[in-house]
Amino acid sequence: MGIEAQTPADDSRSCDDILIDEPRRMNAGAFNPEDSQRIARRIDHYRDAVHFVESLIRPSPRARHRRQAPLPIDTLLRRLKNPERHFRAIHITGSKGKGSTALFTQALLEAAGVRSGAFTSPHLEQWRERIRLGMAPISCEGFAQALEAIRPSVADLHRESADPNANDLAPAFFDALVAAAFCAFARAEVEISVIEAGIGARHDPTSACIPLATCITGIELEHADRIGPTLCDIADDKAAIIRPQIPHIIGRLAPDLQAIVEAEALRKDAPLIRLGVDFSIEEHLARKQASADYRGPDPDSHDNAFIVRIAKRAIPVRLRHPGGAMRENAALSIALADAAGALDRLDDPAIGDALGDTLLPGRMEILRTSPLFIVDGAHTRISIERLIETIETLQPPCTQGLIAVLGLNLAKDISKVLSPMVEKADLVIATTAEPSRSYPAEDLAQILSRLHPDTEIVPVFEPHAAILKALDTADKQNTICATGSMYLAGAARKAMRAISS
Repeated sequence: MGIEAQTPADDSRSCDDILIDEPRRMNAGAFNPEDSQRIARRIDHYRDAVHFVESLIRPSPRARHRRQAPLPIDTLLRRLKNPERHFRAIHITGSKGKGSTALFTQALLEAAGVRSGAFTSPHLEQWRERIRLGMAPISCEGFAQALEAIRPSVADLHRESADPNANDLAPAFFDALVAAAFCAFARAEVEISVIEAGIGARHDPTSACIPLATCITGIELEHADRIGPTLCDIADDKAAIIRPQIPHIIGRLAPDLQAIVEAEALRKDAPLIRLGVDFSIEEHLARKQASADYRGPDPDSHDNAFIVRIAKRAIPVRLRHPGGAMRENAALSIALADAAGALDRLDDPAIGDALGDTLLPGRMEILRTSPLFIVDGAHTRISIERLIETIETLQPPCTQGLIAVLGLNLAKDISKVLSPMVEKADLVIATTAEPSRSYPAEDLAQILSRLHPDTEIVPVFEPHAAILKALDTADKQNTICATGSMYLAGAARKAMRAISS
């Protein structure tokens, strides 16, 4: 009997209810005896699985430059009899857009009749969102089964690594999630899984997959402390996703960064498929040729219609999410599906329908139309700037009377990332996106106020209360945008669902 996916109908409630009052233990501190007991304890329910995963979170990650083969994920997968060998993968990395590209790609695989899975991160509301079987998150029961399948091996490796003379091969939480996903895919007899990398590629646990195509969506200055410090260092790390003789798709890169990626592809004899060169996006005539059956929350708020030219085809697409970044992500997914051999199974309308029907939670997502309420997990300066550009394209212009609800990870530079949004906002509500990983609301508000003394900035600690304040303040002419963190995007979605119910 295979591990089950959750049906979309009950996706929003069943697992979340049992954990709603439990604080998340992200980077809460050093391992303690309770963690060891949780690692050894059998997993019977979803709650047990969440406790198990959170007990594996390290207070600080291993230094990547000190990592040596074998990596913890390699040893763990060998003890699990290499579940990654039972399916092929499409492996995606990039500073932004890799999650959207992954979900678009999976939609095309499903439309082509491919039994698919997906692994993405981070999750918005529930841990199980990271593992998808078909187009739905794995079920509560399935998530628990997948974690129980790996638990004994994880416990053994932690026990063995406690020896001061042994190599540290104790799996951390991300190793465990990747291994659990691979076990779930193998058990469900998935044919192709779309795998989103965590950070970079060279030492990322997802690189244990066996790809039939790889992709770099874009490269920005992020995670510089882990895979930097320079943009070229980050490009070099991400280019490690390229495999010998395996097609590699790249989005738009700066010339010096593209040169690094092209050199790696040449060294590995990997075919390079470039956006803007080997496939392209066109806007002219798209409104006439794309489907008029828009299913988004507000048909008049945008018209994200365009044409993707690839392999002598001109494919009309109309997305339910606005923005030029979404067009690029969709185009990359078409190129990935082509490299995987799935595009030939689909005619142009089927491709357009698959992409047009895809909902991307927390990614330029419109939660309400009056007032217009947008959530987006943008967390780099470039992605914030592109988010602003997208909002400004909506009709009527939506940066007039803008209320920004902002939260940011502690590893990010407040000035570099959030300043473009603050400069556009009439009111900023600073909140704590995630208690242990994000700037406290008071600190965030104080720093932003020093940087932007002419903007009204108020702190509201809890995201739900911040969303309520934004809604209470706004009238129908205002636009509300919650951004700066995927955790905040998830909290905003949860708050809006509670308010609606």
